[in-house]
Amino acid sequence: MNHHKLITATIALAVSANAMAGNEKMIINTTDGAKTTFDVTEVTSGSFVGNALMVNGTKVADLNDISNIAFVDLASFPFTITNPDGEIKAAYESVPSVLRVLPAESGMPTMFGFGNVKASTPDEIPEGEYGISLSLSPSAISGGGISDLAANPNSFILKLYRYENAQAVDSLTNVTDGSINYAWQAARRQLTLKINATFSDGTILNTSYTGTPTDVSSLEGIVPEKAYSNELVIVSPDGNTSTSYPITGTTLAQINPTTSNPYDNRFTFSATNFYDTLTLSINKELIVNKGDIDLATVTGNPFLIRFGTFQFFSTDAGDFKPSLTNGVMRITQNGDEYEIFVQFNNKYYTHSSWGDPIGGDDRLVTLHWKGEIK
Repeated sequence: MNHHKLITATIALAVSANAMAGNEKMIINTTDGAKTTFDVTEVTSGSFVGNALMVNGTKVADLNDISNIAFVDLASFPFTITNPDGEIKAAYESVPSVLRVLPAESGMPTMFGFGNVKASTPDEIPEGEYGISLSLSPSAISGGGISDLAANPNSFILKLYRYENAQAVDSLTNVTDGSINYAWQAARRQLTLKINATFSDGTILNTSYTGTPTDVSSLEGIVPEKAYSNELVIVSPDGNTSTSYPITGTTLAQINPTTSNPYDNRFTFSATNFYDTLTLSINKELIVNKGDIDLATVTGNPFLIRFGTFQFFSTDAGDFKPSLTNGVMRITQNGDEYEIFVQFNNKYYTHSSWGDPIGGDDRLVTLHWKGEIK
């Protein structure tokens, strides 16, 4: 019973002492390795009913199964990510490992990559929740880092990635404030790397690492090649935000081509919450099973993309018809099974007798479908 009272009193004391500390957590670990975490500000009571620990009137675990109860301040962790509202949304007890790419020649930057999981190669980093890539100029390396990131934007490149299912689903690249401390003790092969950076949306990254880095040839793999579902994805020009519209079905219409409409196949996609036209018209002979089609250079007027307000033709489609300056299309068919992939940045020009004015906001647009179409 004394043990019960001690734990209950500890909870009560911690709740009272940390009631105003939004980053304080109560962590209850059990012998099976499970962990239950509470915001201290949300814990109003701790008690025992029989042999069970109750928190806020709900059973957490049997007393015999509890290995320890800890109260931690997430702000003290060496790897934290704080959202624009000032709440720590991720905190880790260490930076498990750091990968380093040494410059191949004088004047080139040194690159670092790490995440919240231990990694010996870049493609292991996306197995965690977050990944960071950092490039430091020779002057930053020799100067022990950068004391004012806002004043020295050409001395570094810092990117913060968020992963889901080993895919990069979000990234931040525009740093507005902060500092980076760097030190290298060659005799001990000991790297010290500390980052305090505020991104343009208000997200704050704080990391601290001291240890021996793993040298690799590149950081390729820290951003895995995107595995698309059946969806239309539109990403903002800065890469910081994206919207996915799941495609729930696709139909194919066989049409008679004409001089003004030289397409014989039209795919119509049904996408959740995309309340606009979503069609792709093609000349099947020129597109299907022909590999990657360069949307900026292909001729023969073989396609018409209508993805809502995005409407594009090939470069030789005629006057007043917008054509893309980039992009790729790939359509494969095996019987009734199709895979359709279209990707481009919203950057285009419009043919006219007055010139070819450039337009577009550079949003990245991707459509993918794989499945049966009849």
